[in-house]
Order: sequence, then structure tokens, then C-alpha cells
Amino acid sequence: MSKTLALLRHAKSDWDAGTTDIDRPLNKRGKKDAPSLGRWLQRQAWRPQLILSSPAVRARQTIEAVIEQAGMQDVELRWEEELYLASRKSLLQRIRGLSQETKSVLLVGHNPGLEEVLEYLSRTAVPTTDSDKLFTTANLALLRLDGNWKDAGRGTAELVELVRPRDLG
Repeated sequence: MSKTLALLRHAKSDWDAGTTDIDRPLNKRGKKDAPSLGRWLQRQAWRPQLILSSPAVRARQTIEAVIEQAGMQDVELRWEEELYLASRKSLLQRIRGLSQETKSVLLVGHNPGLEEVLEYLSRTAVPTTDSDKLFTTANLALLRLDGNWKDAGRGTAELVELVRPRDLG
């Protein structure tokens, strides 16, 4: 039975906020992009069973806006310290450790880890933007994994959708 994994990179953050990295909030563009992703998810009628998020302020603000717009307030949300700036290896370990009863997960985090997981799992090339960027801020990738979470490996997933806020209008 296949599993669905959504990877969400936090929306654009404010580098001029004068805070530590983990405390950087969303900037104006980020505050616009995050809700648009939530509205897109609502239109798709896709709902994860579980949301795992980095505790960084920019990740928190992103997923909170997505949840509000998508009407996913009843979905279990876990803040996981290990997801803050996690490497591909750490993210894959977390994905492989998911309960087999869980059919769909939304993972919210940071680059370069998320982008590396996307490239590693997807059996097809992930399209880049005009600037050769693969997984920019507020991008959402929906992947369908073959088999069980524990089997997540190189090329074991189909990239179903790659959503970028600029494409949502």
C-alpha cells in the first residue's frame, strides 16, 4: 500500500528581524504565500493524518497559516526539535520511523535537507524554476511512496505535484 508524503519548505523569512536564526519570523511575502498554499490544499481536498514541523518561528508561522486556510485544525500537529535544519539523513530516518498505520504525512522544514530528500526519493527529475532553484521557500511537494515508510529510499516515490506560490496566482 502506498503512502503520501508532503514536504513543505517554510515561507520566506525576514533576515532583517535582528533575531537568532530559529526565531526569524516570516516577512511580508512569506505571510502572503503560506495562506495561499493552505487554500490550494483545501481545493485539492488533501489532508494529512499527521503534521510534523520544525519548531523554528518561520516554520511555525507557515504551517499555522496553512492549517487555518486548509481547515486542518483537527489534524495532529507535532513540533519536533530534530527537524530544525535537519539533514537528508536525519529526515529520512524520521520518515522511515513513521508508524505504518499512518497513511499520509506533511513534513515542514528547511533546506538543504528537504530539497535533498525530495531529489533522493523522487524517481523522476524535479523541475527547477527559471533561476535553477529546485525547492524554494513555500514550495510544497506531494510524493507517493511505494510500499511502507521503512522502505523509503532512492527513487521509491513518484512526485505527484510540486506547488510553488507564484504558480497559484
